[in-house]
Amino acid sequence: MEITADEIVLAGDDYSQITCTGAITIKDEEKGLLIKTSNLYYDRVAERLIISSWCEVSDSINELEASSFSVVYDLKNEILSLEMSARLLMNTDSGILNARAEKITFNRSENTLVLAGNASVDWNNNSYSSALLSIDLDSEEIRLEGKIKGAVNG
Repeated sequence: MEITADEIVLAGDDYSQITCTGAITIKDEEKGLLIKTSNLYYDRVAERLIISSWCEVSDSINELEASSFSVVYDLKNEILSLEMSARLLMNTDSGILNARAEKITFNRSENTLVLAGNASVDWNNNSYSSALLSIDLDSEEIRLEGKIKGAVNG
C-alpha cells in the first residue's frame, strides 16, 4: 500500500501509527483500491484505516465507486464501512447497483453489502428502501428490515 499526503506524521513503536493531512491518496494495487481524502489515521498493527473527512473510494476489482464523510477500512478482514451520507455505485452482472444510506458496510471477502439508516437501493430496474437492507451480491438475495418500501419490476 502506498500513501501520499501533504503531511505525514509517524508515531508509536516501530512507527505503527500514521497520521496524514492534506491531499491524501492511498493506492493498493494488489487489492485494486484507490482512496482519496484529506484526513487519515492508519494503525499498521491493527491494519485499520480511519478517515474522518470526505472520502472517495474506487475498487477496480469489484467495479465500485463509493463516497462518504467517514470511512473505516479493516484491511485484515477486508471490511469497508462508509458512514454519513454514504453512496456506493457498483457494476454487477444484473446492472449498476446504486446504494445510499447513513452507513454502508461492504465485506469484500464475503461479497456482501449491509445498508443501515434510510437505506435505499436501485438495481436491476427495481428499487428498495428500508431501515436495514442487506445484499448477498453472489446470490443477489436482498433482505429488508424495518419500514419497507419498494418497486419490483419483473
